[in-house]
Amino acid sequence: MTSTVRPWAVRLGRYGVLAGNHGLQALWTARIVSKVGDWAARVALITLVYTDTGSALWAGLATAACYVPWLGPGQLLATLADRLPHRTVMVAADVARIPVFVVLALVPLPPAAMVALAFVAAFGDVPFSAAYQASIPLVARDRYADALVLMGTTSQVAVLVGYAGGGVLVTLLGCHGVLLLDAATFAVAALAVLKVPATRSGGPATRAGTHLRQTVRIVTADRLVAICLAVVAVSSLGQMGVESLTVVYADHLGWGTGVGAGLLYTVMPLAAVATGFLLPSGGDPLRLVRLVVGLNIALCLVSVTAFALLGSTPGGLVGVAAQGVLDMMVTPLYLVAEARLPASHRATAFAFFGGCFMAMQLLGAFGAGLLTQLVGIEGAFALACAPTVLLGAATWRLLASPRPASLPATTLPPAPAAVPQPTAHAVAAA
Repeated sequence: MTSTVRPWAVRLGRYGVLAGNHGLQALWTARIVSKVGDWAARVALITLVYTDTGSALWAGLATAACYVPWLGPGQLLATLADRLPHRTVMVAADVARIPVFVVLALVPLPPAAMVALAFVAAFGDVPFSAAYQASIPLVARDRYADALVLMGTTSQVAVLVGYAGGGVLVTLLGCHGVLLLDAATFAVAALAVLKVPATRSGGPATRAGTHLRQTVRIVTADRLVAICLAVVAVSSLGQMGVESLTVVYADHLGWGTGVGAGLLYTVMPLAAVATGFLLPSGGDPLRLVRLVVGLNIALCLVSVTAFALLGSTPGGLVGVAAQGVLDMMVTPLYLVAEARLPASHRATAFAFFGGCFMAMQLLGAFGAGLLTQLVGIEGAFALACAPTVLLGAATWRLLASPRPASLPATTLPPAPAAVPQPTAHAVAAA
């Protein structure tokens, strides 16, 4: 009898991609550990700033400060991930952030200084993320699609644990204790990265600015990649508007700013984790992009309706959950884009993606804080979700026009062979 593989079994099997791949296990561990600490620390930082100022705008600024380095200077640092060993870049970025969070934890500071230090620490995230994204296909090889879905799903679990645990830890340890704990997670993550196989993109030895300009031309010259970039970036407006003011929204609903806020923070990642199990990751790339765009429109219409018309706790939970689904739903767009990007510029391309993404997140965080002062928090959330519907309609028309040249969604460009790298000891010294 011929056996058949059911779709659900295939999707469940993607979560076994870590088995037997010790390098991918180490990469996954480093990212998850630092993410749990980072998101718990974000709850602590926003709570500190909001408690000191009582201002939703300041709470939005505290979140936005974590993304400003992605708007230009960070991309220049990210070019290092195309020209240096990925492992070296990730370890250096983690180690550099430790003293910043130690200062935040141990030194009493005014809100403006806390926001400024959060801005400084965020510079380490850009080159780390670029090296991390570029190393995944080289470490996972032919299981890249499964690895990317797994990484995205478990990252949402890390956010879930970080946010839920952050509210509890703020109550138990205080905000400063949580910030000190975050510094420790960066040290643990750096040690885990040292076990990742030595890989590099093999990019040309050009100046950072030249390499960045070349990458931008590569990204914008491919229409399908450009559409993926636009959809991912604009869809983050509503997500970040909701995320940046979750502490304020929890207070608005009467849940409180401690454990209640931590619980409300879990709604988006829970919805994202559930979505990851059903997420499509193969097939024709153009059809995959069309599917994602259509679902984005539907999800944002649900959010706008929930926030603007339903209101209160049930409507708010529906709107927040829809944004969590949308956050995970854009993952296939990364698969489509990565398959079309040359390996020599892949890390910088993802940093450029991240810059556009973070620019929208910055706008979403600051805009939601400002709109809250004008139309109330539920009206602000509804307005933050609306642009995704408008862009989705425009993008749908572009996707219906003559078909762009495409590659199979699960076909990767030939990955460069791993280049012999310095020993773990030498990397640590670097």
